[in-house]
Amino acid sequence: MNYIDFMIAALCVIAMPGQDVMYLISQSISNSRKAGLFTAFGLASGNIVHTTAIAFGFSYVVANSPVLLTAIKFVGAAYLIYLSIVFFRDKSLLTTQKIDKRAARQLYFRGVAMNVLNAKAWLFAVLFFPQFLNPQSVTPILDVYVLGIIFIIMTLIVFSTFAFLASSFAEKLVNSERAANIIRYFKSVTMLLIAIYLFL
Repeated sequence: MNYIDFMIAALCVIAMPGQDVMYLISQSISNSRKAGLFTAFGLASGNIVHTTAIAFGFSYVVANSPVLLTAIKFVGAAYLIYLSIVFFRDKSLLTTQKIDKRAARQLYFRGVAMNVLNAKAWLFAVLFFPQFLNPQSVTPILDVYVLGIIFIIMTLIVFSTFAFLASSFAEKLVNSERAANIIRYFKSVTMLLIAIYLFL
């Protein structure tokens, strides 16, 4: 396996703007740096599911099953619409205060759900990972997990950087009702647009 080529390709994919990145940035701006980091950790952890699915062939079944893909799209879109409503109703001001354990867990599992319920991520997993695997390898499952771990670590690093930068920008807007409302609408509309995009 060519790890350098894999890491370069993975970096391009991870940094590409998409629903995960948009969600991460919106959370980092509207809440706090710590909230952004928990979201980043959840989004990165969701790749464990994709890696395991690739290792045992389930991702190929999903990618080639219109019924399963459609089901994932519907569930994913419904979840995004739910988040859109939650964000729209959230009238709290921007804050840099610490979040409690319950909020941290909620942010983490939302991040995992965002990743796992992304139908396009399943297709990407099938198309991307196999290109860097050796078909003659005697340890194919181990090879998949090695690439998966590298991908997860890189995702966490890149997403944590995004969270840090976004939250640094937000610190200038703390306690601004106008800024909070603008970002609230932006988050709500973004989640709704992504839900629509899932069907395109």
